[in-house]
Amino acid sequence: MMWGRPTARTIDQDSMLELTRMYLIDGTEPFAESKALALARKHIRKHMPGIKGLVSYSSTGQGHEGTIYKADGWFPIGKTRKRREGWSSRPDRADRDLAQKVRWVRSP
Repeated sequence: MMWGRPTARTIDQDSMLELTRMYLIDGTEPFAESKALALARKHIRKHMPGIKGLVSYSSTGQGHEGTIYKADGWFPIGKTRKRREGWSSRPDRADRDLAQKVRWVRSP
C-alpha cells in the first residue's frame, strides 16, 4: 500500500493523502483489502495528526466498483472526466487507463 500527496491540484496538498497503490496477492483472507485500509487509517490517525482526509479512485474501465471502499465506509463524491487518447509527451504509455474514475473520500 502506498500513500502520497493528491495528484489533483484542487485538493489540499497539506491535509489530504491519496491512496496511490494497493496490491494484495490472490488467495488472501476474505475482506483483507478493507482490513488493510482500516489498519492504514489507524496508523495515519496516530502518526500523522495533520491529515484530515483521504482520497482514492476506482477505475470504471477496469471493472472496479469500489467495493473495498464501500466496506470501509468511504463515500463516493464524484467521477473524473474520461481522459483523451494521445499523450504526446509520453508515447510509451500506450496501455494507460483512460476510463472514467470514481473519487472516494474518507476521514482517517
